[in-house]
Amino acid sequence: MKCEIYIELDTPDSVYRRGDVVSGKVHLKANQDLTCKGLQITSMMKTSGRGNVDSQTSDQITLYEGRFSKGQEEVYPFQLKVGQGPPSYHGQMINIDHWIEARVKLSFAFDPKTMIPITVRGAGDASEVPEHLLKGTSQWFAYVFIAIFASIFLFIAFALMVVAAAIPFLFWILLLVIGGGVGFWASRRWMIRQLLGQPKLELTENCIAAGDQLKGTLSVTPRKSFECNGITLTLVASEEATSGSGSNRKTHKHTCYEETFNLRSAGPMKAGDTQNI
Repeated sequence: MKCEIYIELDTPDSVYRRGDVVSGKVHLKANQDLTCKGLQITSMMKTSGRGNVDSQTSDQITLYEGRFSKGQEEVYPFQLKVGQGPPSYHGQMINIDHWIEARVKLSFAFDPKTMIPITVRGAGDASEVPEHLLKGTSQWFAYVFIAIFASIFLFIAFALMVVAAAIPFLFWILLLVIGGGVGFWASRRWMIRQLLGQPKLELTENCIAAGDQLKGTLSVTPRKSFECNGITLTLVASEEATSGSGSNRKTHKHTCYEETFNLRSAGPMKAGDTQNI
């Protein structure tokens, strides 16, 4: 190895928040005469796991450019900002790690480098989350739902046209079955909507840290009086990783946490009587 290099953090056991500054020193010892095109120190985020890997450079500075003589030892202090990406995480399918990397850029040779991990915790409130991560989530789900629904509709329409051309009698049977099923589903949802009205869920905070309490209010104003079997709320946390691309694209999901809470026991609900839970 042409040189030895390692990183020393000023506070190696610290837990950082996004936007914090990481400080330390890069130690370098040259084992032979060499010309350094750049001694770079970088703050970065990398993913690993079942899905496609990703990386993001948060901050990078060049500490030195020039020559080193054999046996020369140098120490370079540095300060780098932690990025605004997701916090450190190790799950079943997805891992997110934050690193500080030091690299010696050489000509016509492999660049010696070393990396040291740092721990970055999540935001405690929505003000620390990049705005683009809070906006557009509902739109994204809406686009996906529309695309899936349109694909299913086109497939069913194409299948019915094929059946109609081949077996007209079977076509009418399938049309009645499918139409009846769709009609029952739609009428059931319509009846529920007529009874309950439009439930409204409001959360006190859009973003919370691990261990915090999720607080909010569910408001229900029935349009008609009826006997309620109960109201429950289910809290679900899941991992979702995408691997491959194009026709080989696959989505892998894993439910990390799921718990159902009973918000209201069975009993009568009166029309126009708003229930704030």
